[in-house]
Amino acid sequence: MKKMILSLLMAVMTVAANAQILYRMIPTDSTAKPSYVVATMKFLNPLGIIDPDDSVKAAIQHTDQMVFLTHPDADSVNVLQAARELPAGKNIRQYLSEDDLNALNTILKRYEGIGIDNPAIRNVYGSLTPVALADKLDQLIFVGSHMGEYDPTHTFDQWFKAQAQKNLMPMYGLCPVRRMARQLEEMTTSEQMAVLRPVLSDYQARLAQLDKAVSAYKLRDLGGVAAAMQGASPVCPRVGCMSTLAGKVKSLSLQQPTLFILDAALLGGDHGLLKALSDAGVKIRAVE
Repeated sequence: MKKMILSLLMAVMTVAANAQILYRMIPTDSTAKPSYVVATMKFLNPLGIIDPDDSVKAAIQHTDQMVFLTHPDADSVNVLQAARELPAGKNIRQYLSEDDLNALNTILKRYEGIGIDNPAIRNVYGSLTPVALADKLDQLIFVGSHMGEYDPTHTFDQWFKAQAQKNLMPMYGLCPVRRMARQLEEMTTSEQMAVLRPVLSDYQARLAQLDKAVSAYKLRDLGGVAAAMQGASPVCPRVGCMSTLAGKVKSLSLQQPTLFILDAALLGGDHGLLKALSDAGVKIRAVE
């Protein structure tokens, strides 16, 4: 029995270690260099997934620029962060029903030890918009349930940004950051609460959803990631349909060899970006 369990664990570890996350966009001109798409996962660290993967490193060496969902520079990060905060004088309690508030305090007390009325906790969570709070709670729940397994301060985007800087590659954003910020700001309260309320109503179910997405990513199942994350905080809210994003990716890849760094939840599924690229006539192949 012990040997059987060990064999199963080794099989799972092998699949995880070899998880396919890189895709080649085959150019129509046989003499042109290909572009690549890397699928990332925000609830996993790149160490152990990217570092040993020679195919990813080769893709970096054979492309001329990196494109993220939004530009990874500090100014862009600050613009989006500002859009995720409530207007001055507002706090999250004003958006929550009594049941919502009780549910929020249950989560905070479970993972932080104290509730929203504590000044330190209120300083971290109280000024966030409902959508931003949903993201923050996702991270809190996942980190608190996977202590020592996941460090949110070391992300895929950070790893690739460091590689771009090391290789003197210019970096760009696929979605204009100020447009994304404006669209976040224009979301109605009901739209934002539709993202937050599932986390509040059953945080254990949300944790199971996040775990399922991570497991699907490790098994190379981008469709499974997209399905598991359906209804979660929008990855790229209202920036047009996937066909618009696919058009941008196609156009950039035709200009010069490009490495696209994009979330697996955005890429996978019948309505994901990889499908939209295929529909736009772009040939895509997983890199084994």
